[in-house]
Amino acid sequence: MLLPVAIPPVRAILGGIALVMELALRSGVAVSIVLYHPNLRKLVTTIKSVKMAIERANRLKLFSTSHLFLIDNSVPPQATEEIGAMMNSIYFDKSSSHGWSFHPLGRNTGYGAGHNFAINRHDFKYHVILNPDVYVQSNSFAVCWQCCETDEKIVLITPRVCFPDGSPQFLLRRDPTLFDIALRFAGIFIPSIRGLKRYRRYECQDLNLQEEKKGVFPVTGCCMWCRTEALRIAEGFDERFFLYYEDYDLSRRLAQIGDTLYLPSFMVVHDWERQMAKNVRLMYLNVRSALKYFQKWGWKLF
Repeated sequence: MLLPVAIPPVRAILGGIALVMELALRSGVAVSIVLYHPNLRKLVTTIKSVKMAIERANRLKLFSTSHLFLIDNSVPPQATEEIGAMMNSIYFDKSSSHGWSFHPLGRNTGYGAGHNFAINRHDFKYHVILNPDVYVQSNSFAVCWQCCETDEKIVLITPRVCFPDGSPQFLLRRDPTLFDIALRFAGIFIPSIRGLKRYRRYECQDLNLQEEKKGVFPVTGCCMWCRTEALRIAEGFDERFFLYYEDYDLSRRLAQIGDTLYLPSFMVVHDWERQMAKNVRLMYLNVRSALKYFQKWGWKLF
């Protein structure tokens, strides 16, 4: 059942890892994708990949119901008729238990606020935060479901991320310092900096990313498998982060509730164009969010 209004933040008593919930969640998965003048070719590929992952989970009898939220921050919004025609041609039939909805908000509320809109409007056990340029593999939802059903302490799973050519994207990070962020920006203009040991360490390139890892890592918001009850306890994304670092902030807060897991068998393709390196406004937003992050979590120089 989709909930017509936002659910108030759920309060929990944390006994170590135990969660005391005020809302019973049903078996199933919600997926939210926030749009901002999206590349429709990539979006179609993303939605088709979500459908295949759901179908695989269905065949394994893991869950049989889901809902895909498309939240549109575009100004002007995407044409509802165009989105509807696209979804009717590529997604599940209207008679299916796997539904979808399109929500043109009429303004750019920010990445985190867009996902919060969906997080507070369903009663499924799990929630997937997804970019419109990320293609999940067919086994992705199945492996995440099985991990979380086996270990109730897991509240967040982050995937192994690759470029379309199969090369790795190093999006698992260590907790940033001001020095790390300065190196990242310098690396945009001086590519040789990316080979420095400190730069590579920040991107966890010194770790064996073929192995599962539990720990407090700031993780990418391009794809996050989350336990909905933990998202509600954390009260979702901090909407003071309009764009950038909202994923680092949320993953740190989720790690205070339960276990976060890097799962290499959960693999996605991120058709990423590194827009920030080409756009001065996005660079400004990144710096502003970085400063908000350090103000919230503490100023670490080195």
